[in-house]
Amino acid sequence: MESVSPVALGTAGVRLTGFVSTDENGNWYVTRIAIACCAADASASRVRDEDYDDAPERDSWVAVTGRWVEGTAPGGKSETAIEADSVEPR
Repeated sequence: MESVSPVALGTAGVRLTGFVSTDENGNWYVTRIAIACCAADASASRVRDEDYDDAPERDSWVAVTGRWVEGTAPGGKSETAIEADSVEPR
């Protein structure tokens, strides 16, 4: 799979599907778990939602459409984030 540079995302729309997880600060995330071989090597990837007031129920599956928040990226100083325009149950 070819990775996409955060610079290439710019203001392009993105759509993510995953389950809702939360943290102790009240933030919520679109989360996916990748399994390469077996459950023992599973790893979670999550993208924080930015400024979407109606947080869905934890552990529910959603499709989020919005825009990547500039300045957020894996390995950076902040979490990867999306500014959601819509959140639909799945």
